[in-house]
Amino acid sequence: MAQTLLSLKEILKERICPRCNRPYSTIERREINGKTYYYAVHYEYEYVNGRKKRTVKKCYLGPDVYDYTTRTHEKDGLAFMGLMHYRERIVYYLEAVINALSKIDINPADARRLAELLRRVADELEATASLTN
Repeated sequence: MAQTLLSLKEILKERICPRCNRPYSTIERREINGKTYYYAVHYEYEYVNGRKKRTVKKCYLGPDVYDYTTRTHEKDGLAFMGLMHYRERIVYYLEAVINALSKIDINPADARRLAELLRRVADELEATASLTN
């Protein structure tokens, strides 16, 4: 079964962590050496000896963009994004791959395999779209 994808708007609105799928309390943003990193912060409460105790757990959501990986894929026009861009990054990646395909020489066997994979993607999307109608 396919995992449900959340957009940034849904992550912030629904307050569901894209890493662990649990509700989070807040998003922490850290700037380190000019780069931005995100964490979903989960506050968990329990009673110990009659007193309310808070435990903080954090899920790393990654940076805005993975700089090094992106640099190695620049010629393909591909930038790798962190989980704060959960849904939109998949659409972006697919568009970048399609654009990259037009710039390379591809042998017939690879072309057939890619066509098969893209048909599977199309079938999956059509099935998902028909569920929402």
